[in-house]
Amino acid sequence: MVTLTLTAGAQTPYSCRLDTCQTDTTSWPPAAANTVGTDIKLKAAFTFTSAFGMWTPTIGGTAFSNSYSLAGYSHQQILF
Repeated sequence: MVTLTLTAGAQTPYSCRLDTCQTDTTSWPPAAANTVGTDIKLKAAFTFTSAFGMWTPTIGGTAFSNSYSLAGYSHQQILF
C-alpha cells in the first residue's frame, strides 16, 4: 500500500492511499495555496513487510518478519 501526502505552502497536509487518490475529484492545491511561488511537496510512503526463514542443521528452523519504511519525496514551486 502506498500513501501519498500532498502539502501546499503552509496548508494542512492532505494524505490518502494511492488507490483512493486516483479517484478523488477534490481540487488540489486549495485556492488559498494556488498562487505563484507556493511550495508544493509530495511524499509517497510504502511499508514493505517481508517474511524470512532460516534453517540450521543443529538448531532447526526459525522464521521472523521485518518491516521497512520506504519513502520518496518531491518538491516544486508553482511557477505560473
